[in-house]
Amino acid sequence: MSDIDVQRSGDTEPPAPCSGMAQFLWQQLPYVVALVLAIAGVGYTNVSQQPLVGYWEFLALAIGVVCVITKWPEIDGRQAQLRLIWTQALHWVAVLVTMNIILVSGVQQLLPTPATSLVLLTLLALGTFLAGVSACCRCKSPSLASPWPLQSLRSPG
Repeated sequence: MSDIDVQRSGDTEPPAPCSGMAQFLWQQLPYVVALVLAIAGVGYTNVSQQPLVGYWEFLALAIGVVCVITKWPEIDGRQAQLRLIWTQALHWVAVLVTMNIILVSGVQQLLPTPATSLVLLTLLALGTFLAGVSACCRCKSPSLASPWPLQSLRSPG
């Protein structure tokens, strides 16, 4: 190697690691996108006065896929991965069935269109929350795995 090559390689600095905040924001990006899409759906429904049946179903499926993708790296073993897929699939199918019950014409006549979009947004929020609780209960933290989290806060003895 020549002196020029040594000097060039000595001048280069290793790339700076991502800051903690940037890494946190990158991890939260799928959830922020889902939140923005949900709020946009409510806004569009309120302006157009037309229910977006397919949009809400797509959004529920997309959030279900995001739940699986974000939890996937933490799961070890094929059996656990299949259990994750099946539990999330069953969970989000239940959310979709509930959403379609709200969208049945007989039920929809009871609610104005803006209220329907808010009910669907609430169902999506509830489904997302329950998917997170379900995923968290399978983690290794004893305080979260216990059905009674406050038991782990008691002093020993």
